Parts: sequence; C-alpha cells; structure tokens
Amino acid sequence: RIEQNFEQEDTGIVPGDDLVIDWGVGRVMGERWDVGVSGFATWQLNQQSGGSAETDTTRYRYYGAGPEASLTLSPRWALRLRAHWEFGTRNAVQGNNLWFIVNYRI
Repeated sequence: RIEQNFEQEDTGIVPGDDLVIDWGVGRVMGERWDVGVSGFATWQLNQQSGGSAETDTTRYRYYGAGPEASLTLSPRWALRLRAHWEFGTRNAVQGNNLWFIVNYRI
C-alpha cells in the first residue's frame, strides 16, 4: 500500500510518503485456530520537507516480523494477536509492535 503523510501540525514537517508491504504465512490448527508468522517492510518514497536546517531528511526504512495467532469465536467473530520486532531501521526510531485485532464478517 502507499501511505500519504501530511504536514505535522506543530512542527511544519511534511514526512515523505511510504510504500508498505505486509506479508504473512500461517497454518490452520484445528477448527478455530490459525498460527503463523507475519511481517512488513516500509520504505519512504520521497524526502520530508519543512523543519529546521539540522533535521536529517535522509529517507527512512524499517522492517518487522514476528508471530501471529487467530482464534475464531463464531462464524462472524475472530480475535487476532500479532507481535512484530523491528529491524534494519535506517533514519527512524526502532521499536516493537503489538496488535490485538477484533474481526467481524459482514
């Protein structure tokens, strides 16, 4: 996906737009559980503008990967837990991500 970033209200900085690729590989474990590994890669497509002259405007990139599990509660409801550890970070803050996702089928 392409993420378009807009001007930050207090800083006047306009971060560059991002290209993000999400991926995952999993296995169905019985009737209700899916488990696997998922991840992402993010690259800044164009340089940021604005901010002070000391601001490093080198394009950033970072990657993340980790375990993921999903539990089907009913034909319409499912819960998902995903954890990603970031690596290969350049010109960005490196951290970890934890998601708790509730899915509802329409």
